[in-house]
Amino acid sequence: MADLLTIILATSAKSEMLAQRDPYGFIMTLTAVAVVFSALFILYIFFGILGDIISGKLKKKVSSKVKSTGKTPDADTAAAIAMALQEQNAGEIQAVIALALEEHFGQNVHDQESYIITINRK
Repeated sequence: MADLLTIILATSAKSEMLAQRDPYGFIMTLTAVAVVFSALFILYIFFGILGDIISGKLKKKVSSKVKSTGKTPDADTAAAIAMALQEQNAGEIQAVIALALEEHFGQNVHDQESYIITINRK
């Protein structure tokens, strides 16, 4: 109990001393603003670095085994790439387009609303 009273008296003495040195509160205001802006700046830097890490900008560049020479591929390579891409899609894109057209032209785009508002009171 005596320790608590000592702490309260010491705190009130410090606040009275600050009130005498700075009666309008400029020191307290500047200190608070500096602390808040410092914390915001640190958080800005932290989240910027964290975003770069997550998006992969800070990742070491992995050298690929195939070196790009800047030349266009020959006809056989281009045909092989085209066949692989065509096999990979396997008609999925055409199916999606067909379903979208069916929905649009089949008059299934919008729900039929009655536009009557009913309020049931309990």
